[in-house]
Amino acid sequence: MLVDFEKTESPFQHSATRILRPSLNNERIVAQSGWFTAHKFSKAGKRFIPLEKNRKMKDLIIKIIIPAEKKEEILKSLAVFGVNNRTVFPYIFGLCEHTNWIYNNKIEQRQ
Repeated sequence: MLVDFEKTESPFQHSATRILRPSLNNERIVAQSGWFTAHKFSKAGKRFIPLEKNRKMKDLIIKIIIPAEKKEEILKSLAVFGVNNRTVFPYIFGLCEHTNWIYNNKIEQRQ
């Protein structure tokens, strides 16, 4: 269930798991199109319920297993479309990680 910020409701006021899209107030959330969850809390178990164990949510989750040998191919394909460490982590760390990846994998850059 989505949180309606126009009603100024807090995701922590509810006993059910809530999904929310925060204010786009920092570069990383903007770059990643960030969404968050506020998980249901079990008073009996004194813990938050993970999505995969939540009765109402578990059937909505899809697990995708990517074979290790496909990793580099997928990363190169994503980079062609502008999805890489530099764009997902828009600070110096992301830029350095991306530059190292290009250098270490001998990726040719288009001019």
